[in-house]
This record gives sequence, structure tokens and C-alpha cells, in this order.
Amino acid sequence: MFRKLSAHGRTRSSLVLTVALTALVVVFNPTSTGEQLRGMLGIGQDLTFTITTSGGSGYEFAVLQPDGLEPVTWDPCREIRYVVNPEGAPSGYAEVVTASVADISRATGLRFDYVGTTDDRRFSDRSGPLDTTPAPVLIGWATPDEVPDLAGDVAGVGGAEAAHLERDRLTYVTGVVVLDRDPFAEMGHTLRRAVVTHELGHVVGLEHVDDPGQLMYAETTSRSTLGAGDLDGLSILGSGPCR
Repeated sequence: MFRKLSAHGRTRSSLVLTVALTALVVVFNPTSTGEQLRGMLGIGQDLTFTITTSGGSGYEFAVLQPDGLEPVTWDPCREIRYVVNPEGAPSGYAEVVTASVADISRATGLRFDYVGTTDDRRFSDRSGPLDTTPAPVLIGWATPDEVPDLAGDVAGVGGAEAAHLERDRLTYVTGVVVLDRDPFAEMGHTLRRAVVTHELGHVVGLEHVDDPGQLMYAETTSRSTLGAGDLDGLSILGSGPCR
């Protein structure tokens, strides 16, 4: 199954939200199994995979390479294509997404390519058949009825899928950010941006940390921008090898 990280109290008085943010990563290996592990969010699926972490000064990586020495990364020589499904999004969503993508791009050096809006709501099964190009990273809004992982105190879910594009090395190939529609609509601009940036941090390979001074802390109330530890980890994640 998937790993769901800690979710803590969310309140709505005066529209002040304590936001729990969840990361999950699926690793599939078509070269060794010949089969795709499906359902990036684990919806209706039983998945088997391993998540490991490695820490530095204020950051954690979501998944390490099989040798356990380096983090899994995106290919820095290829643009990360992404689409947005605006169904259920509040007004001003495009500005928030664009600003958050720019934050992550600056911190990693990775280039993002906005493909456009879409009606695609495949918040799982993003990679498709093994002989096809993986779908772009999807950013969208949903309710817990559609995406059960948003139930309770979870304001957003972000993660990535990785594949063995080279024999002994994993590379991220697609991902997803799905935001809890109703709580997101109640947030102010600053908190919305913090939530989206946090989830995109998961997409590029960061895990939660225990340091409340970092944006990748599981609860986001006091910090709205990337911290020093976040930036250190993102810099490393943007320095992977080209394929």
C-alpha cells in the first residue's frame, strides 16, 4: 500500500487553517518485473514498494537509489511537463500554481513546461502503459469522496513515480498534486501558495522533516516560503545526472 504521513488538526475559525500535507511516492521497475505498479495514490490498489529517507541539514529525500547513496531525481536535461485541471479550483489558482512552480524551478534549476489545462482526473495511474510516454504531472483539486487520501486533516497530496530508465538507476517520470477543494478555497493567497509549493516539493523528491522552520514540515502555519534546509535539499535534487 502507500505510505500516508502524519495528519494533524485542521481548524476553520477565522479561516486559520493548520494544514497537514501528505507525500507519497511509488517506485515501479519495468525492467525487473515487466509489470507496472499502478495507482500512484493507492486508490483501490494494493502496491508493494519501499520508501527510504536520507537526511541532511533540514531536509529529507523521499526515495534513494538502489545503492542507497543518492536520492532519486528527475532528469535535469528534460523539462518536467505539467498540466492543471481547474475543476473545483478557486479564482486566482493560475497565479498561485505559476508562482509555486517558479519557486521550485529556481530552487532546483529544473525546467518546467506548462502544457495547459486538461479535463484529465487520473490522480492515479499517471504513467500509463510501459511502452508509452508517461503523462505530465497533474495538478488538480478534488474532494475526499473522489480522492480518499484527502480525508481528515489532509489539505493536499503530492508525489512522483519513478522508473528504471537505466539499468541500475531510478528516475522520476511523472507525478501528481491534488488539493482538498473546500479547505483550499478558504485559504488566503499566502497559505495557498505555501501548500502548493510544499506539494511540489514532494513531486521533485523531498520528504517531510521534523523542523518547523522548513516548508516541508508536515504542518504549515508559521512558514510560507522555502527554508534554508528546503533549499539545500532542492538544490541536490536538481543536480541529478542527465540521461
